Amino acid sequence: MPSVSVKVMLSDRKEILNWQIHPVAGNPSLCEFFHLLATGGISPEVFINNNYHDFLLKAKVGNSLKDEFVNVNIQCKLNEILQTFGNFVLFELQIPEDYQPPIRKEKNAFRELMSSASQLSLPSFQLPKKPNKKDLLRQDIVEWIRNNGGGWNGRSAVESTGKSFINDLLNAIWYIDTCGIEKMKGRAIHPPKEFEEFFNRSDPSSYKNTRPKFDYDCVNRHANLLFGHLNAPWMEKSQFTWLCPLLEKLSKCLIEYSTYLHEQNIEISRNHQLEIPVRSIDDSVSVKVFGGTNFFQTPKPNIIIIV
Repeated sequence: MPSVSVKVMLSDRKEILNWQIHPVAGNPSLCEFFHLLATGGISPEVFINNNYHDFLLKAKVGNSLKDEFVNVNIQCKLNEILQTFGNFVLFELQIPEDYQPPIRKEKNAFRELMSSASQLSLPSFQLPKKPNKKDLLRQDIVEWIRNNGGGWNGRSAVESTGKSFINDLLNAIWYIDTCGIEKMKGRAIHPPKEFEEFFNRSDPSSYKNTRPKFDYDCVNRHANLLFGHLNAPWMEKSQFTWLCPLLEKLSKCLIEYSTYLHEQNIEISRNHQLEIPVRSIDDSVSVKVFGGTNFFQTPKPNIIIIV
């Protein structure tokens, strides 16, 4: 990225900003670059005045501080000017005599406190030195909520409610993924497509044992935890209107699958108590007899040849 040395002064030679080096992003005109510089768009540490960009009179460019500076039209592209005339740009302003700087209002501490409390925040989770896939999934869920405009008001709510919800949602998704999302889909139970990006993160080949099976109690517990958040007052906030229907559908999917597992458990238990097998041996086994194979050759008679 190219850079430029900039100085800003008034037409009466009063200095506003001494020589400083700043990066040049893209290819703005001299006027556009000064506007960004004056309003803090180039560097937050350098803030001249929001109104000064309207008072830009002219710009001069030179190859060094000792060389003579050349007047340049402020609509010229900055990168082309730097390549042709040098990397030192002097902006000269002319402020009208009747200009009155805006009166700076005194800060209201109570208002600032209320404004800070109304800002939305998200919990931060410190990653270990070697994060696993579940750690990375948690970060993706946080970013997903942020990108959709969600968040909590106040540090206390962030650390308690926010962290609790994100961990419960993470554990529910991770449990489904570990046991196999395809098993749920095989029963025509499909979680919202908005959650699809969070599945297929766990690697079955890395398991020490075989892939675990869905358990009725575990599925039911995850569903109840999500329903608990769904009924919480914070879920009615405007920043979570997009999340509420998605979470409700995911919770109902878990409840539906837990119902299926419960019915399966009842049927298996009932079958175990039967004195007569559910399927007879005749129904369970079919036997087909093929023609026997003779493994012993018939002995040939002894033949005696008389000469």
